[in-house]
Amino acid sequence: MKIRVWPVLISFVVTFFALFGGYYLYESYALQSPLHEQIAQIDGVALEAVSLRDGEIMVTLELEPGASLRAIVEEIETEGRDYIKDRELTLNITNASSERIDQWWASMLFDVAEAMEQKQYSTIPQLLAEGADSVPGLQTFAEMDEQNVYICLMTEDAQRFITLPRIPVVYSGWSNE
Repeated sequence: MKIRVWPVLISFVVTFFALFGGYYLYESYALQSPLHEQIAQIDGVALEAVSLRDGEIMVTLELEPGASLRAIVEEIETEGRDYIKDRELTLNITNASSERIDQWWASMLFDVAEAMEQKQYSTIPQLLAEGADSVPGLQTFAEMDEQNVYICLMTEDAQRFITLPRIPVVYSGWSNE
């Protein structure tokens, strides 16, 4: 029995494209596009991109000044529930920060981390407001939901959004004995 090479090769190529092309079309048109359209309609979102990975949805956002990151995350999770399902939602916020904001945040990080560790979330807005007096024109906002603490730092020309998980990541270590 002689196997004809061309029909086998053609059926292999057609099967390959049907299988993987169908999966790509499903992700692109049934998941990614509708979620992208829903995010584009959210107030406060100036620019966004959505990409799917294994078990994760990466959403890249540029937020308008004064936008509430907590409200935007809540709306993405609520409106996109059918598309997100059991995937992990990861936000990448591209707003331009400034060196002045970054240095100020680095100086405040220890106090905020201590409040987070001690679960004294109500002290965070007060810590930020007291520290903001050292930088002229700096405005600070803090919000919280069940999973994260959201911090917004704004000046006239820059803003930085920070998401701090309320349940810290547990690192495990081992000894090299």
